[in-house]
Amino acid sequence: MANSPNPDEPIDLPDSDSDDEVSDSHQTESKKKTSNVTSLNKLGIHFKRQRKLTSDVWANFEFLDKPDEQDVGQIIIDSSSSGSMMNRVPTIDYDIVREMLSIAVVKHDFPFQFAEYSAVRKLINYINPDVKLVSRNTLKADVLKMFKREKDKLKEELSVVKGRISLTSDCWTSITTDGYMSLTAHFVDNQWNLQKKILNFRFLPPPHTSVHMSDHVYDFLKEWGIQKKIMCITLDNASSNDVFADVIKNELDLVRETVKYCKGSQARKQRFLTCVAHVELDSSRGLRQDVPTRWNSTYLMLENVLYYKKAFLHFQKFDANYIHCPTNEEWGRIEKLFRFLKVFFDVTNVFSGTNYPTANVYFPNVLKIRLLLKEELENSDNFMHKMAARMNEKFAKYWTKFSIIMAVAVILDPRFKYEFVEWAFKKVYGEIEGTNELVKFKERLDYLYGAYVTEASTTTPRTRRRSSRQPNEEQVDVASDSFMMDFDNFSSRKSYVAAKSDLQIYLEEPLIPPNMDPQLQDLCGKIMAMKVNDDVGDTPSPSPPQSAPESPAVMESQT
Repeated sequence: MANSPNPDEPIDLPDSDSDDEVSDSHQTESKKKTSNVTSLNKLGIHFKRQRKLTSDVWANFEFLDKPDEQDVGQIIIDSSSSGSMMNRVPTIDYDIVREMLSIAVVKHDFPFQFAEYSAVRKLINYINPDVKLVSRNTLKADVLKMFKREKDKLKEELSVVKGRISLTSDCWTSITTDGYMSLTAHFVDNQWNLQKKILNFRFLPPPHTSVHMSDHVYDFLKEWGIQKKIMCITLDNASSNDVFADVIKNELDLVRETVKYCKGSQARKQRFLTCVAHVELDSSRGLRQDVPTRWNSTYLMLENVLYYKKAFLHFQKFDANYIHCPTNEEWGRIEKLFRFLKVFFDVTNVFSGTNYPTANVYFPNVLKIRLLLKEELENSDNFMHKMAARMNEKFAKYWTKFSIIMAVAVILDPRFKYEFVEWAFKKVYGEIEGTNELVKFKERLDYLYGAYVTEASTTTPRTRRRSSRQPNEEQVDVASDSFMMDFDNFSSRKSYVAAKSDLQIYLEEPLIPPNMDPQLQDLCGKIMAMKVNDDVGDTPSPSPPQSAPESPAVMESQT
């Protein structure tokens, strides 16, 4: 036991400079291979020295460099904190899970019981068993909480709107004959972006009278705190559509029955396609059934039916049961009706397009309809005259009420201004009556502008208008410089004739053409692109002079 080695003491292995059992032929090669061996020096300090591997058995081994030792767990922690490796067990934020579940229920119209569906729970448990699922009552409470939060956010946004707010309202009836009212706000925010926000969609108890509905609308406005910011409110009146539908009922019913018959069975479809191929028409357009309450779909139905007119006439010869084919006189009425509806179709596309229409597009497009009705009233065709007369009765009612404020909107469009309104009124009312209407309109325009000037003077003092700048932008305010103020005084004395309002100055300015002069645009782009600094650095020292181009063509190519 006394001679047993101490495990705490390092083992000092002697050098193996020679080995009698190894042949001389391998000694030279094996001496090159060494091994690290721990040893002690005279001071008792551990050190590593190389051990020579002289045995020929090492010739069958491949020596590799040993990698640096590092804890694998530490590698995962460091990689996760640096973002180069995803954490295998992510932390779940249950507030975010509940909020995303509430958004999914609202966006996809799921019932609150969706959170308790067994298949949904199995799916979520399979993805992550640690997720805590909520009940339908909790989900309902989360949705109401999210609604309250978003409502407060929108209420705050409406409170800081500096301009007026316009409203649109519509009434809906469910299959159980319950009435509902929707209220939508339209306004321009402080960044001059047009906004559209749905404020309410609520149950409307009977009676559905105008007084009762106006009381509900006012209660909605007080709830949002915008009852003093309202510009106007637009209501839907579907009864005006009934006039047009009654006049053209026979022609539309004939076309609808024709489309319905051809699409009624697969055999009829095939026979009709055979007729289409016989008259050499494109079969890819197809027949379209309209939605009676949507005039754009009615226009598209008529467009396709007229395209396949020859096919219908040929189809009538081979199908004795097809009794709905229009006669030549009826085809003539359908073509007139199609041309008449095209104006409405184009205007509807403008008003309901992808880009949100502003008020300035209303007046020119409604004017197209007004002039169309006037033209058809003078038509000798009894069918078109009768239809236009009944539609004009309804149209004149709304034209008288709404043309003034919408004419103001088109005046604020620098492409039209007062000249367009003057031209439009004389086209509609004639020279004498149009001049009288223009006088009334000008008085209302001046009154409206004066009211806004008075309101602005009582709220904020009139200041010099300047371009908006960020607080951290380094700009030179040339308007505040003394020599620029002197120039302002000089130019104002020279051009002063009589005090004019901003409205008068705006109306006297020339119109901006819808399509700018491309040559002028090109010139402006080149002139404005010239640099006013050399971008060398912050030092204001001038750069050395450079030689000027020899010709204007060279100068143009360099700008």
